[in-house]
Amino acid sequence: MLNEMFLLSQTLDKERIHLDTWHREYKELPNATAKSPCFRIWISCSGSITGIDTLDSNLVKKLRKYGDNNASFPAFNIIPLYRVTCGGQKREDNWLKSKAKIDSLLKTKTDKFMKAIGCKREDEKAIVVQLVKATQMVTQRGFRNALEEYLIAAIARGENSLLAILEFNGTDGKEPQNDMGANISVFLDLESWREYEYPVAHEETTKWINAALVCAEENTSAISQSGGLDAFGSLHDQTTKREPMPEVKIPAFTVILRAMFHGQPCQKRYGQFDDESYPLSKPSRAAAKKALEWIAGAENERKTWVKADRDEIAFAYPSELPKVPIKNAALLGGIGTQERFKQLAEDFTRAFRALLPEEKPKYIRIFSIRKMDKARRKIVFTRNLTPEGYINAAEEWQAGFHNIPPIDSVEPAEPFPLDAARIVNTVWKQDGKQVKRKGGTPVKRMRFYQGIELMLDLSGNASSCFLRVLVSNIFGLVVYAGNTRSLSTSHLKEIADAAAMLGIFLYKSGCRKENYMKDTAFLTGQLLKVSDELHALYGKVVRNDVPPQLVGASMLPAASDAPVKALAQLCLRMNPYLAWAKSYRFKNILDEGKQSWRAGWLLALYENIASRLHETLTEQVRFNDFDKAQFFLGYLAAFPKRPAAENNAQTNTNAESDEGEKFNE
Repeated sequence: MLNEMFLLSQTLDKERIHLDTWHREYKELPNATAKSPCFRIWISCSGSITGIDTLDSNLVKKLRKYGDNNASFPAFNIIPLYRVTCGGQKREDNWLKSKAKIDSLLKTKTDKFMKAIGCKREDEKAIVVQLVKATQMVTQRGFRNALEEYLIAAIARGENSLLAILEFNGTDGKEPQNDMGANISVFLDLESWREYEYPVAHEETTKWINAALVCAEENTSAISQSGGLDAFGSLHDQTTKREPMPEVKIPAFTVILRAMFHGQPCQKRYGQFDDESYPLSKPSRAAAKKALEWIAGAENERKTWVKADRDEIAFAYPSELPKVPIKNAALLGGIGTQERFKQLAEDFTRAFRALLPEEKPKYIRIFSIRKMDKARRKIVFTRNLTPEGYINAAEEWQAGFHNIPPIDSVEPAEPFPLDAARIVNTVWKQDGKQVKRKGGTPVKRMRFYQGIELMLDLSGNASSCFLRVLVSNIFGLVVYAGNTRSLSTSHLKEIADAAAMLGIFLYKSGCRKENYMKDTAFLTGQLLKVSDELHALYGKVVRNDVPPQLVGASMLPAASDAPVKALAQLCLRMNPYLAWAKSYRFKNILDEGKQSWRAGWLLALYENIASRLHETLTEQVRFNDFDKAQFFLGYLAAFPKRPAAENNAQTNTNAESDEGEKFNE
């Protein structure tokens, strides 16, 4: 990813796209919500706490803190001062081990902060300098004591929103050290901020601090201690080699640009750790960091990135940036996608081909970052391809979607590549309910990025293993669809999605519907469906009710394993319904749902399909995964349409539409 980010940074420089360079230790604050707000603590120049309020969540996104997870300034985390248990009867000091520690940390961090902004320290009018002095005065009398004194007085005045800082309800029976309450985010500010232009909790002050940090670092950088050249040809100083790689907060989690941490035993095989494994100077690090921040920016959502889920982000961006941005990443789908794949593909093709020759990118870079666990982030997929290759992949994806016959009561919409994993991984019971693993987590045989890989794989090599998973997982859904067909069809979207993915997998493997709709597996599925319809019609006419399980659906498991034996049993069970249909078809009954002409039409379909299967179905026939996919599609597919002539009771019951003529080829 470093190579790609460095190339993107060069493109951004060429296009004169300015990005803020944030100091590596000046980090974003945690997001603030109504349930977990960020409290601003006002401090006077004399070192006392004079007020506490909550910061607007939008303002919090623009603020930063200097430091690390152990200590930071002017924002940091605290815990409630007291732990209350036993129904409010017991009250314990929750800061027993933190009283002196927090004062020490604040003193150490403010000293380091003053040293870090050294190039502007002489500006005594800077509000942050005065805040440091006020904070150190608070620590002399004890930060906890000053905070508790203010909280007690404020709550007595009726400021009950501050009670969450003073105390929390602990869990009875838990050890105090294991039950200390949730972290509370606080931000220090100077009470007399009106003497300056802005308070500390302000976007402009944040920029001032960052400029001071960057300036001081540049002035103290020891380029003379050159460590040679980095991977991109820039001078590499010795001090940088000891620094951790930059972190970038993207729209789901934080990533480190490269991690070959010496503390991981698995890295010993390489013999080089940290920066030595891939030398990167400060300018190169800053350039790569800026590039990733740019493509992951909120304004570039769907243009350069989309969110697959809370743990995976997919990126797609061009090697050249056109003046009018194109939605490169929108074709991948992602959370919150409302548009249709077909429309997005057409928009992308039209926009790309309308670009001036000098604006057309040579290639599009696509990669996906996944959060593997609490600490690790990994690039799980990466691919470079030409824009024409991207267009061809989208066209192939649509062709795969259209590689299915019409489905009863369903109008499928193209799934997006990032939808593929959700469809493939969903396991269905025969009662129409989803199967979940212990704990409610879904099965994860296919990952989100593998849906992107499937779309971009024009050879079809990525489809076989996942087709097996899909066929196995949707079996219960197909049975459920069959048993409810004549009652109340539900899960229409899920049936449509499953059918669409079957069509895509078959297309990728070279199986086209104009061929497989004539083959044994598809016709076997159609025969079971005709059997169901005859059984349901018989139930409505003769018993005034549809049975809970139809005869064709009951044979689905057996037919998918041993089709010859299953169809032999089917014929025996169908004999009474076939005999009934032969006489009922001449009754001239036109009641809704009980039309006699329908019995004749279904009978003709049954006989037509059965005669064709008789020529191809042998004892040796067994269905593989591709056959089962065609078998399921045959069972779900709509019948050939009958011409609208119900008013004539003597209508030729064998008449069929052009689609139906496929059965007679």
